[in-house]
Amino acid sequence: MSSCKMLVSFGLVLAFWSNAACSSGGSIRHPIMKKFDGPIKGSSKAGQRILKHARRLDNIRKLDQEINISYLANYDLKFIGCYSISTWSMGEMGDYQADGEDDFLVRVKQGRVVQFRLCPEDSCEDDLAVGCKEGYGDYAIDLTTFLEAYVEDMANSQEWMCQYYEEKKCNCYNDDDWQDQNSCLYNCFVENDMSYCMNGDGGNNNNGNQNGIELEDYIFCAEFGDNGNGYGDATYIGPTCDEQGGDVYLGIFSDLYCSVPASSKSYSSYSYGSVMPYSVESGTPIISRDCNPFGQPSDDDRYSQYMVKEDFTLVYLSAAKCESQMTTRDVHEGACGYIEGLKHVSEDGIIRTSVRPSFASSIAIALFFTASILLGSYVYYLRNKILSGAKVNLAIQ
Repeated sequence: MSSCKMLVSFGLVLAFWSNAACSSGGSIRHPIMKKFDGPIKGSSKAGQRILKHARRLDNIRKLDQEINISYLANYDLKFIGCYSISTWSMGEMGDYQADGEDDFLVRVKQGRVVQFRLCPEDSCEDDLAVGCKEGYGDYAIDLTTFLEAYVEDMANSQEWMCQYYEEKKCNCYNDDDWQDQNSCLYNCFVENDMSYCMNGDGGNNNNGNQNGIELEDYIFCAEFGDNGNGYGDATYIGPTCDEQGGDVYLGIFSDLYCSVPASSKSYSSYSYGSVMPYSVESGTPIISRDCNPFGQPSDDDRYSQYMVKEDFTLVYLSAAKCESQMTTRDVHEGACGYIEGLKHVSEDGIIRTSVRPSFASSIAIALFFTASILLGSYVYYLRNKILSGAKVNLAIQ
């Protein structure tokens, strides 16, 4: 597992680039991946990503001064499932009642919750649905917050892998011919199942943006296309749960909350017949069910220990927690009932905690019913005996 962790450190990415640049006397070249010349604009996607990462890092540093969760760096994250839960929501401006009143429309909205488990790194199993069976903590958090961190971590990991293979594994820079280097890198990435390295942005979109979709643009529900079919009907794309406890895919919807599936519209009608990436039809879910290291090597040369990944720190701090199975000193158990209740979420998004009857209560009901019958029979027996005695007395008189 330690070798896996070395491939996901964003800090090592920066260190690796710096060292490689110094040793080569210039910037690292990538003939297949996009080459950026000059300053990065803050309004660009790359610039926005850097700014977002900087703000998140600043928030995490402030939190680190108050809360110590460094022990979680030796755990792996295991995605358990996604659940759709019905919630009440006030409509936004423009969502009015059908009768023309100015009252905001109150609607039932689908909230989506992710359940994940933190397992000790030496006991997490990819093929086990729950990852591990002891020493774990269970957590629940809203889907978008989890996806923001997960997609960012996935991009960082893939960027590091692309850079590492290009410089250390592929051995494609022995020839001065750029065309041969291109071909060499292409074959190397394909042979190692790393086609995402040819997408231009480190692999945060494994379809190469060929279909006009970038995953990070649809972590939140967002409008897609040219405002629908030409009649003013907007179409939206956003993450959704395939089923209760199932995988996470991108879906197409007719409302800005991504709650109402657009059954009469298909992504292919807007993309010349292509299948939407990360959709159910593509067969590729957004979130992997493999064990994912929760920590990474510290990027501070003064320390050699592992630290919790920056992208996952806020996820842990924001999540509902049930750590009753953990052996650490400070555990949180306030959300155990809620997380257990996720197992009983019905298809309509309602948590039904009485789906499975209690064995003890069933026995109690059976005993009460039996006792009632016996008591009723005894009362009937006494009544008949009293009436019979009364008849005998009358006959004697």
